[in-house]
Amino acid sequence: MGRVRVVVDSTADLPADVYAKHDLIVVPLTVHFGEKAYLDHTDLKAEDFYAKLASTDVLPYTSPPTTGAFLRVYEDLTAGGDEVVSIHLSGKLSQTVHHAALARELLPGAAIEVIDTGSASLGTGLAAMAAVRAAATGKEAHVVAEAARAVAARLQVLFVVDSLTHLARNGRIGGARALLGKLLRAKPILTVTNGSVAPAATARGRDRALQRVTDLLIRRIPPRSRVHLAIAYSGDRWEAEALLKDLSAHYRVDGAIIGMLGPVIGVHTGPGSVGVCAYMT
Repeated sequence: MGRVRVVVDSTADLPADVYAKHDLIVVPLTVHFGEKAYLDHTDLKAEDFYAKLASTDVLPYTSPPTTGAFLRVYEDLTAGGDEVVSIHLSGKLSQTVHHAALARELLPGAAIEVIDTGSASLGTGLAAMAAVRAAATGKEAHVVAEAARAVAARLQVLFVVDSLTHLARNGRIGGARALLGKLLRAKPILTVTNGSVAPAATARGRDRALQRVTDLLIRRIPPRSRVHLAIAYSGDRWEAEALLKDLSAHYRVDGAIIGMLGPVIGVHTGPGSVGVCAYMT
């Protein structure tokens, strides 16, 4: 019997050293600038993407991995008897998980679990890390998958975007569309609920918005709880570090990750975003 291998799509936005340390297999989405296509986090790194976004008038868009891309990965992993747990961003935000499920159906004899986290970015990343920890103890694929699903069900996601422009333009804004035209200088604070982006609050100014993120999380997860945290950002890293420090004063942090929002997520959130993904352990 082989081992359980954890697969994620590139929107999990985990730091590169985390992928390498835990032998995570990444299936990339694609970012398109006009006729040019770039594999997320592979052909186009996050820093280069935001620089390109600031210097061009071309509106980028994204596309999911094909069913064939997942099939090739699953065939390679299961050929030697390994089992697979494949963890992905919300099916309401991308066709990625649907293509993964189609690939699984083409290998009916293989042990492959496909998970829709109902989240994105480091929310998906936190679910993947739960799977990694379970797999390291020798659990079978269905048990590893349940560990990831349990985290996905408890995830709380709150993030500040500098503008709703990118989300609105790419059709990923969901219920937050009602905020358009009403914000003036207010910063929108968004959440992910039932797999879609939705409004959580607004705040005047950047500092107040970040404090509001902390306040909202405290409402959702009681202070002094033991938590896993992940801070995602597409602006200045110091802002992400400051948010982590603030949250660490309220919680007992079992594990924390800071990661830059990658190109695919950045197409939709734009530059200057920062937020937290968290769950109570």
